[in-house]
Amino acid sequence: RAATVILGAVIIIWLLGSLPWGVEYASQDSVLGTIGGWIAPLLAPAGIGHWAIAVSLITGFVAKEVVVATLGAILLTGSGVLGDALVSQLGWGPLNAYAFMVFCLLYIPCIATISVIRSETGTWRWAAFSAGYTIAVAWIVSTLIYQVGNLFV
Repeated sequence: RAATVILGAVIIIWLLGSLPWGVEYASQDSVLGTIGGWIAPLLAPAGIGHWAIAVSLITGFVAKEVVVATLGAILLTGSGVLGDALVSQLGWGPLNAYAFMVFCLLYIPCIATISVIRSETGTWRWAAFSAGYTIAVAWIVSTLIYQVGNLFV
């Protein structure tokens, strides 16, 4: 069952990254990039407000491992180091990276987990609560880390 949910999510993400036809996959001009652009301002107080970061967090709903792969696909144009791309293209420092890492660790485990919560409880209410709660906790903790950290940096 989890494999079916993951496959469906991967197909949806691929479609969103590929549409409209003719744009570069997962570029800022794709539907996925546009959605990332809408979400990015919400992540700005946590120091992670960039469309590529938002897109990587969206794809992370499928599996957490996909977050880094998505960033690599979007930010690396050739052979390079993702950390260098985060610094040069996004202007990131250690505080941004730490806030992003904490956000990734605390937000929704994956879509398969949400699906299992739904099947175990028999309702989408607990699954939605779990998703919303973990996103809120991740945002609050990441924002605190970034904002308090900025007081000392």
